[in-house]
Amino acid sequence: MIQQRRYFFVCLMLNLFIIFFLVSTNFAAQESKKTTQEANRDKVIFGFEEDTGGWEIPDWAWEKIDHVAEDLDISKKYAREKKKSLEVKANFPGGKWTAAVIEVMEYLDWLDFGRISCDVYLPKKAPEGLKAKIILTVGESWEWIEMSRACRLEPGKWVTLTADLKPGSTDWRAILPTNEFRIDVRKMVVRIESDFKPVYKGSIYIDNIRLSEPIKPEEMDTLGKIVLPEKQVLFGFQRDLEGWEIPDWAQEKTTHVGKKVGLSHKQASEGKSSMEVITDFPGEDWNEVVLEIMQFFDWGAYGRISADLYLPKDAPVGLKARIILTVGENWEWTEMRRLARLKPGEWVTVTADLKPGSLDWRGIRPSGVFRKDVRKMVIRIESYSRKAIYKGPIYIDNVRLTEKLERPVNKEVKSK
Repeated sequence: MIQQRRYFFVCLMLNLFIIFFLVSTNFAAQESKKTTQEANRDKVIFGFEEDTGGWEIPDWAWEKIDHVAEDLDISKKYAREKKKSLEVKANFPGGKWTAAVIEVMEYLDWLDFGRISCDVYLPKKAPEGLKAKIILTVGESWEWIEMSRACRLEPGKWVTLTADLKPGSTDWRAILPTNEFRIDVRKMVVRIESDFKPVYKGSIYIDNIRLSEPIKPEEMDTLGKIVLPEKQVLFGFQRDLEGWEIPDWAQEKTTHVGKKVGLSHKQASEGKSSMEVITDFPGEDWNEVVLEIMQFFDWGAYGRISADLYLPKDAPVGLKARIILTVGENWEWTEMRRLARLKPGEWVTVTADLKPGSLDWRGIRPSGVFRKDVRKMVIRIESYSRKAIYKGPIYIDNVRLTEKLERPVNKEVKSK
């Protein structure tokens, strides 16, 4: 009997020890997870729960004939987080370029973060075609810096505008950010744009303006030096189309046979997804599928542009592709001289030399200025053969810059 009691007591103590150990381990893990989450947590700088946070329609915007914002206030109708957001009432007439501009003028120190984002909601009744971007003024000269790409708003959905603030980022037009750039932001602007077609009188909601991707103090000196990678992937299509679309002008052409563009996980040359365009080539003398991204690029540090295209195994031979650019203040259209032949069942790289003196471009020879002021990139898939009858997808991935060139940083924004 005594031995049974001792055995029971030993088992009880052992079980209590195991329970205590498991609880302690789980608590430590939870604390560690909590600490990690806090370290990676976004910093919301404008949540619009109490008031507009200093955001307003600027006086200078009222004086412009293309400005269409009419009023601004907080609202309970829609919210990305919590209960309220910033409501902007606008009246886009269509037929010309117009914009609704709101801003906050405030000295902002974003040194400890590598990304700025905000969420924009367009009600379901709104038309497609409205776009938005973040604009900053930085440094003593109050330099106006726009995101190089406007994001397309989707009616009935929250869309995130986001841009990389770290040195070497290509998300900003005509400038490479530095630590000084982030530490002396003086004004933030959100601009909603209508490019001719969209006609809309109603509200647009903005919420959850935040900083993310915290930068550790020990990383600061390293980030302060702009060291560009050997390969710069411009578009990897891992989360969305990143602004690529079938342009309106192409859809109006009788020769255009692109039907729909979207994200796909069926094929990828890198990562897990790619851009998929559904096509319908009838086998006539000449047909095309056009995809474009309108964005201000600075490619001055690289000497080659490339993109990977995949044609499924059941597709016919005879389809070809090329890259087209518009460059400079005159938006000059320049095409690759040589078409790349697509091979069914294989990834094919369409590539062109960007370095001065290159003969890869029709009607123009690249220069440093050429590379620094690219305003639009187009990928065009073409059929010249009556035998090339094909109805199905074509995949595009890994749009990238390579052949890094040695060059000094041309422009930095100094803080006071």
